[in-house]
Amino acid sequence: MATQVCLYIVTMAIMMLLYPHGCTSYVPSPLDFLAIRVLNSKPLLEEFVKDPNLRAVYYFKRDLPRLRAFLKELDKSAENLKVYGVEVALFDCTSGTDEETCNEDKVEQMIYTYRNGLKLLQLELETMFDVNSIMSNILQLVLLREVPILQRQEERNQYVDRHRGKFDTIFGYMRAIGTYEHRVFMEVAYAYQDKFKFALCTNKEGYSGLEGENEVAEKNAAWVIYSKGTADMKMSCPSLRLKCPLNLVTLASFAKALTLPKMYDVPVSGAEIPYQSKDMHIAYLYYDGDTEKNVKENAEKLAQDFHGTIGTVTIDRNVALQQFTTHGYDGRTPRISLQMKDMTNPVFPPAEMWNPQEINMFVKASVAEYCRKNAGPVNPSGEMKGEETEERGTAVSPDVNADEVESQDDEVADEVTRLNKVPMNLDMVPALTDRTFPQNIGSTNLLLVLFYLPFDAKSMSFLRRYGEAAVRLGDQSTKSLARVNCYDWTDVCGNQNVTIYPTLRVYEKMGKVHEDYKGPMDTQAVYSTVKLLQYSRPLPLTEQSEIDGFVSGFFPPDLSTISNTSILGLFGKSHAQEKAVYGELAEEMKDKFVFGLVDNTLAKKMADMYGTDLPAVVLVKRDDMLEPHVVYRGMYQTQALKDFILTNSLPKLVELTPQRFPLLYGQQKPFVILFTNGGDESKLSEKALVQVIQTNKYKDLIYCYLSVPSSKSLGHRVLQQYNSNLDIPTISLVKLNTGEVHNLFDGYKYESDKILEWIGRVLAGQEQLSSMLPKGDWKPLSKGYNFLKIIEWEKKNVHKKGTSKMLANAEEHGIGFNSDGEYEGREEMGSRMQQEDSMGMTKETDSKEDAEVREELVRLHSSRLYHQKHVKDHSKEGKMDKMKTDGRSESQTPKDQVKHEEL
Repeated sequence: MATQVCLYIVTMAIMMLLYPHGCTSYVPSPLDFLAIRVLNSKPLLEEFVKDPNLRAVYYFKRDLPRLRAFLKELDKSAENLKVYGVEVALFDCTSGTDEETCNEDKVEQMIYTYRNGLKLLQLELETMFDVNSIMSNILQLVLLREVPILQRQEERNQYVDRHRGKFDTIFGYMRAIGTYEHRVFMEVAYAYQDKFKFALCTNKEGYSGLEGENEVAEKNAAWVIYSKGTADMKMSCPSLRLKCPLNLVTLASFAKALTLPKMYDVPVSGAEIPYQSKDMHIAYLYYDGDTEKNVKENAEKLAQDFHGTIGTVTIDRNVALQQFTTHGYDGRTPRISLQMKDMTNPVFPPAEMWNPQEINMFVKASVAEYCRKNAGPVNPSGEMKGEETEERGTAVSPDVNADEVESQDDEVADEVTRLNKVPMNLDMVPALTDRTFPQNIGSTNLLLVLFYLPFDAKSMSFLRRYGEAAVRLGDQSTKSLARVNCYDWTDVCGNQNVTIYPTLRVYEKMGKVHEDYKGPMDTQAVYSTVKLLQYSRPLPLTEQSEIDGFVSGFFPPDLSTISNTSILGLFGKSHAQEKAVYGELAEEMKDKFVFGLVDNTLAKKMADMYGTDLPAVVLVKRDDMLEPHVVYRGMYQTQALKDFILTNSLPKLVELTPQRFPLLYGQQKPFVILFTNGGDESKLSEKALVQVIQTNKYKDLIYCYLSVPSSKSLGHRVLQQYNSNLDIPTISLVKLNTGEVHNLFDGYKYESDKILEWIGRVLAGQEQLSSMLPKGDWKPLSKGYNFLKIIEWEKKNVHKKGTSKMLANAEEHGIGFNSDGEYEGREEMGSRMQQEDSMGMTKETDSKEDAEVREELVRLHSSRLYHQKHVKDHSKEGKMDKMKTDGRSESQTPKDQVKHEEL
């Protein structure tokens, strides 16, 4: 009896340890989670799993040992997985539901995955013990086709052969599925799947035959297999191994560097070296006329051995001495220097060191030392061991929700922050002051001045592109481009009545203001504008060779680099009034098009060639095979002629791009969009659409095409909004002003007569709608900081123990910035501001460098036209009532409530 009592007491003690709240006391609720969606009815579950993106569901039946710890890790993972289109739910089987899955054997030990309502694989909980294992396993499902697991050399070779001549392959060896390294590999594959093919193995046979296989020694490793440039099936594809230990930083850098040329020779003009803006190690090899061949042969060998790790640069000694004065180069050749990422200037080995073996050993040793110093041990959560983290404050203002505010989706500010480490090249853009400004605008026939604020994201983004345009313009940019910092010279900007930043103003003829630039804020647009403004308006063409060159894009010599369109005016002696209208329009549109003028005896000859009479205006489109030229047939009035040019300047079948969309949308016509991937079927569909255009039956439509090269492309995102089938090719007729979408039946997309009939039925209202684009507006995505409340709170709490250091730092250095002037980012800042919830949960924290790389990979994948991510709100305040009523958090808003974000 005593033995039984003791056994009972011991059993109860163990049960209390395992189930401190009782065996059935714990039932998850929406308040327990930041990102997991809690479902309690079969209709909600069916709606959740039918999404075309991957969905993961855990079926809760009872409290199990270590379940709560697992759910914490799953909740952290769910937040990260949303970036990849994956959402996670917990289905409450205790809610009295009749869901059949709840009765399956071992349901509590599995995570179930779904897509389009179909059940996929079941993942065992014992393999999903932390964020890395959960993330890597689910990402493997997301990229099941894109990243196959190939365990034999024969399988790997067959996979590589399928992509010969098209893609290089990045191949990885993982000691096990579900590790931090596996997660890293999948994240990089997700971001670069349109640039490379990816595959992996978990055993030695899988990487047999690859470069340096004997050096792997059971460590995780990665290779690039050069299959893109090896189309001959008889040749084996060379491979190159990642030199540093595999982690997120090294693998992401490796993939990014592989997209750059293996080597680069610095021209006499000293153009920017492509590796400098990519945060790479760089090897400089110096030569003169006698040593050039030898140096470049060694450079090719070095570039082949270290592609993806270092950038190899060859440079003439005279260029080095004149333009690379900080290198410390003494002028001797042949020589080599190496500049690691953490160095200000390159390091030179002994001058007598010059043969392939010595160079290879020097670079290899330097890379290995850099890897040893910068790639510390990684713990299971992905954090760098020994890294110091700022102490979390214990008292934070209840009115400050940094995670919400810092999630504002300003992609311009995000890009500017990312590029802060890369210095701008503004050497050829003089900074004007209150004294030099009037001197400069009064002494030139053409000067573009950029007025900007140094703390404005759009200003700094445009300033960088402005500097790039100046470099491209060369020496003439110092006479054509200038800038004014309106923070330093408020009086200059005030006197010029500049109230919007950035403002690019065009000054002509000794200070006369032409107008403010309204074009795209990019390098090519600024370059083209300066070039166009330098031409005569209109440009006189007096000889046949000049006319022919103007039409073909060779006169002036740089015309083809500026525009694919030439506007040719043909006038006789009796057409002075028409010529005057043409001249007025040439002056008005001088920064958009180049206007040519023929007013001699050659005018009649050219008019005959284009099948028209004098006077004539011919719009020549060098990139339009369907309509290479258009003749104006209307009255010679400035506005009518202007409308003709704007309407007809683009090709009849035009590629839809962010730059062209505003011009096309402004015509307020329905769009006929061909979604194409360039394959044989797409070409057949394009041919049929071209035949439709050639009939000229439906002229009041805009015919365009959108490329869909991969599932991460812009075209794919737009196609998802228009046609859920995602078949390619697809033709859609979209009325953007009403949101109506009609999709062509698959059987008709290769026959022009069928397409014509379908268009007619759509325009006549006889075709059923395929879908409607949701309505939306452009209100602020989220609330901002209430600075008055922050100040009031700080006054009351300044002496309380544990007041957040972040608030004091924000006051001194600015919201989101540290003492070094570096942006900390949403994850780091938000985690320090957010209070731990009732379960003590905190957001996952990576090392700072990992977090930056992870954000860059996500940006790379997510780049698309007019994108605005739906802002996620993790705050408890103001959400409790909503979650109680419908069982959803704010980040789980139904799709029909999300703003239409695409075309």
